[in-house]
Amino acid sequence: MSTRHGPQVHAPTECRWKDCKTPANVAFRAIHHGFVKLTVSNEAIALETICAGPSPDEDNIRCDDGQIIDEVTIPAGC
Repeated sequence: MSTRHGPQVHAPTECRWKDCKTPANVAFRAIHHGFVKLTVSNEAIALETICAGPSPDEDNIRCDDGQIIDEVTIPAGC
């Protein structure tokens, strides 16, 4: 997987987010380009966040191109 993207835009805070307190409904936040892959079936919706490209110094996570950063499955009927 090969991608080209520009630099991330960061807030002028220590955490690089406008508000450094992570929202209650968020498992974690990452400053890095990525893709979201949705797989829909009768049983569930599966979501994967996939790393897009190398991690520049200003990103707060490190991952390899194509690596799954996070994933969740939402069962049918939720």
